[in-house]
Amino acid sequence: MKQLYYDPSSQEWHQSIAKDTPFFFGQNKQLTTYLETILPHLIHFPVLCKGSMIGPLIGIMTSASKKGKAFSGNHHIFRQIQEALQSLGGVCVVFSYEGIRSNGITGYVYYKKKKGWLQIHAPLPHIIYNRIPSQEDEQLGANVKAIKFFQDRKIPIVNPSFFLKQDVFSSLAENNITKKYLPETSQLKKPQQCKDMLSTYGVVYIKPNRGCKGEGIKRVTIKHNDTVQVEDVKTTEQFSSIDMFLHAYPILFNGSYLIQQAIDSDEIDQKRYDLRIFAHKQAKQFIISGIGVRQSITQDVTTHVPNGGKLLPFETIQDRININELYTLVDECGQALNKKMGFIGEFSIDIGRSKEGMLYIYEINSKPMVFDEKPIQKNGINNLVQLFQEVTDFKTPT
Repeated sequence: MKQLYYDPSSQEWHQSIAKDTPFFFGQNKQLTTYLETILPHLIHFPVLCKGSMIGPLIGIMTSASKKGKAFSGNHHIFRQIQEALQSLGGVCVVFSYEGIRSNGITGYVYYKKKKGWLQIHAPLPHIIYNRIPSQEDEQLGANVKAIKFFQDRKIPIVNPSFFLKQDVFSSLAENNITKKYLPETSQLKKPQQCKDMLSTYGVVYIKPNRGCKGEGIKRVTIKHNDTVQVEDVKTTEQFSSIDMFLHAYPILFNGSYLIQQAIDSDEIDQKRYDLRIFAHKQAKQFIISGIGVRQSITQDVTTHVPNGGKLLPFETIQDRININELYTLVDECGQALNKKMGFIGEFSIDIGRSKEGMLYIYEINSKPMVFDEKPIQKNGINNLVQLFQEVTDFKTPT
């Protein structure tokens, strides 16, 4: 690996690779100057060379801070990504729309010497990793313009946006393999849909199209006496009839919710579980970076740990899962999403297993939550960084 240097006082980039050969940094090929003497105040970065190009330069796009910090998002994970990239060679800058300029970005790198984030000025990145933390932020006009700014310059954006549940299921339904793993799911528009689904399945889930992390999900069950039970992660309501339930929730029919068949889930100790899979693009396929297991404990609406779910090691249920089938399914999901939604580099997928042994896709997320299993999270970051190198065509020497 070679060394690239940043001077915080002059805001300039330097190299010590060769005196008489020009070297360029960033997507817009900013010329670096040669340094004969390495001064102590300079910040150095291990980098790779591709001809006369130095890199790769990765931009992690997040939101401007609302709490007095340098930026929003998961600072710990951003630091881990930066450290993983530097171990292979490269520069990683965290920035928001406020830091975008016509010829570069102003953002932050973690500086171990100061044990904190240091503001730097950098050229335009070779690739953007979209980690804007919320759908509301992503829809802000400034962020929409920022994404378009990079798209207009042909700079790849890993995961251009959050997934809408309807778009995910529409994409998977068009794939001959993935469509077999979908519970019946449709956009909820009319009360009659709810009546028909409950009549057919007895239990359904109603989910906000833009929801994530289990937020806003309702589990609706019709009882033997035709009463209706409605559960979310915190409360349970009882209604004397379907019509009474539908009358109480007219908001469900404004086109922003989906209704989904509830699967009679496989259980451990009489508690249902599902798989939480971390997946990344590698070459022309999608691979599994890790498999976690989440079990519902305090309620049956969702298995998310923040909502009372429990972590289980994959070994607990490994003998119940056809691992080859799982690998094929994850790859096909990635291919289907990549075809319809732009450059998808990573995602998490929630997969359930029925009592009959069938696998079902519940949800897919383009901004995966942090995995509590540290080996899974670390493996995912390593695969993500390898993807950055692959897309930018900067290769670590072997």
